[in-house]
Amino acid sequence: MARKEVWLTELGANTTTQEDEPGRIREEWDSTLGTRRFRYVQVHATSAAVANGTPMMMRNVAGTVVTTVIADASRNQPAGVGRGVIAAGSFGWIQIYGEHTAVITNGDDDIADGDNIIYSATAAQVDSVAAGTAPTFMRIGVAVAADVDAANTVDTFLTLG
Repeated sequence: MARKEVWLTELGANTTTQEDEPGRIREEWDSTLGTRRFRYVQVHATSAAVANGTPMMMRNVAGTVVTTVIADASRNQPAGVGRGVIAAGSFGWIQIYGEHTAVITNGDDDIADGDNIIYSATAAQVDSVAAGTAPTFMRIGVAVAADVDAANTVDTFLTLG
């Protein structure tokens, strides 16, 4: 018999009070996108608000606080990607594994299907390293399609968890 876990918060949570265990990981099945994993985190107070597709970095080693501010973290410590709005200082779920169809890019319009996706030198954006070339920073995931130039997004299979 299959069991269903009941969560304290919805995936779209954006609350100023902690309503779940920070760092907790949950797995969900989507009939179109497959298995996806999410981590419950707090967006650091100095970070920009997170929107759907916003890449973030770890702000602490416990994996419970994230930021978009490069000076406060490291491009080699990617945390995941926003899946909805989370205000600075608030708690919510970010995606760490599986397909995310609209990860925000740096607008270079140079990402091809199969490229390695890394955190950009510009806050809250990703860039790419060509497939077959060693990534210059820790990989967030792999592009599963070319970037959408008009939207500055890329469909990415996230590999952070």
